[in-house]
Amino acid sequence: MPAQGPAPKDWPEIEKDIRPEACGTCHTQQYKDWKQSFHHRAMGPGVLGQLLDMELDEPTLSISCQRCHAPLAEQIPYLKKGIHNPDYREGFRDDGLVCAACHVRNHIRHGPDLGIKPDPKGPHSGFVVRPEYLNPAFCAACHDFEPGGGVHGKMLLETAEEWRRTDFAAEGKTCQSCHMPEGRHLWKGIHDTAMVRSAVSVEAGLTDDKEGLHGRLALTNVGAGHRLPTYNVPHIVLIWEQLDPSGSALPGTRVEGTIARWVTEEVDKEFFDTRLMPGQSFVLQYGKPADPLAAKVVARVEVWPDEAYRRYFERMLKTPELTPGTPEGLEKIQKARDAALASRYVLWRQEFPLK
Repeated sequence: MPAQGPAPKDWPEIEKDIRPEACGTCHTQQYKDWKQSFHHRAMGPGVLGQLLDMELDEPTLSISCQRCHAPLAEQIPYLKKGIHNPDYREGFRDDGLVCAACHVRNHIRHGPDLGIKPDPKGPHSGFVVRPEYLNPAFCAACHDFEPGGGVHGKMLLETAEEWRRTDFAAEGKTCQSCHMPEGRHLWKGIHDTAMVRSAVSVEAGLTDDKEGLHGRLALTNVGAGHRLPTYNVPHIVLIWEQLDPSGSALPGTRVEGTIARWVTEEVDKEFFDTRLMPGQSFVLQYGKPADPLAAKVVARVEVWPDEAYRRYFERMLKTPELTPGTPEGLEKIQKARDAALASRYVLWRQEFPLK
């Protein structure tokens, strides 16, 4: 996005300032929400670890990544190879997708119609009401990739397009309805346990007879108005396994199934796509003899929000030509790999004691 340029000379300095901290002086709740959101973390160590090398050799490619992750001209260090951006502000890029990216153009503030009458004599001369803020097309700018790419004829990311094909769209339930309730700037998604629980129903049953153990674990998308998960990065893993009296898993008793779109790290080949549109279910059957040491069988659902990133970061660290060339870049990729693994959580769990 083009640089904001000079602000009106008669404005106080805090109104000229487009940093989130300045916005938060008055918009305290929005700032607190944003601070804990993934929009703020859009330029995390995984992205920065790749950009630090990229922007020196291929700044145009780096800018294309920042189009969604940190889109302001003031956040872009290099315009072309070896050419610094005079509008760049040190440290601003680390804030990711900031308030100004969505709400400020040429120092004019914009926002949704929430029944608040703009005051031209108020701070930053009020704001301009725009209908786009309540339209999923606003989110699609980053959450739908450009047509023409994709893998096996399917776009890699097309959340808004998925939504358009659902009853949610027909009923007027938008991205903002679920991800910005009451205008909150949290944008919770796959990393949030409560958000995912509200989007699924899970059922499990187990029988034990002379032929062995027979189980059925089913997960249904009942609340996500798009594919679950919508991107190729997260995996939702359904698991059956037998445990001994101490709670340890017994070897050879585990069965698992994955809800995901699994593509290669090069993003050029798809292995499978088991993601769920609203109303669709994924069922994992279990059929194993009871281990003599088994005290119970457990069925659970785990969410691995950053699995594709984890695989790619692992590959970067093991492949010399992909390993970051700077100590800072290497440290960031290692940190991102560890964070991706730590982001896993158990969404649901049920135990079935054995007699």
